[in-house]
Amino acid sequence: MNMKKIIKAPLILIAIVALLCGSAFAYPILEITDGSATYTIDDSVDLTPEDGLVKFDGAIGSFNVAISIGTSKPMIGSEGYPKLDLFSVDVSGAAGDLTIKLTDTDFGPVNTPINGMYSLIGGTTDGNVSLATYIDSTNTAFGTETTMANLGIFSNGAFSDTVSWFDTSGILNSSFAMTIVANIHHGGAGEITSLDAELKPVPEPATMLLLGTGLIGLAGISRKKFIKK
Repeated sequence: MNMKKIIKAPLILIAIVALLCGSAFAYPILEITDGSATYTIDDSVDLTPEDGLVKFDGAIGSFNVAISIGTSKPMIGSEGYPKLDLFSVDVSGAAGDLTIKLTDTDFGPVNTPINGMYSLIGGTTDGNVSLATYIDSTNTAFGTETTMANLGIFSNGAFSDTVSWFDTSGILNSSFAMTIVANIHHGGAGEITSLDAELKPVPEPATMLLLGTGLIGLAGISRKKFIKK
């Protein structure tokens, strides 16, 4: 079994360790549970060099998780451009429920024209999959203060969906945490689920308009050059 350092201590202990290590920013935390056993993998005290990446590879209860990877800043995005990605391949095993959570704190304030967040998911399953995403203005790991999206339940085959959440309370203008929660249900042995879930910024409408105008302008220039030939 190849996995990053697994910590079963409470999150408060994780926070203290990170503080003593003198981290300059918060790190992502991956939590996997089947209801009886819980593994918490904290990037700030693991032994691998990649900041912003946490990984689990092994068994938990009746489930076998071939690979589950969480990525956040500084590997993807930044404090001012918040992104979070949860990638799990070949979750298999006997019947039961598995919950995979990915969280990170100290996002914001945003420094680009962003007015919300996209919640995206895609994958395949022999069972059932649902996804919830949260943003928390108290900047608390795994905080569920504000729900951004509930996607699914998806079942029996390939699935994908995208939901937009728009910030009407000014949460993006200060520090905040984000969390992805994927729930997997298998009805029997031999069922397999793979998924990729992501949180990424929704650009301001003005930004999209400028981008569209620019593309139209480039198309016009190209057309003129073609006509002159």
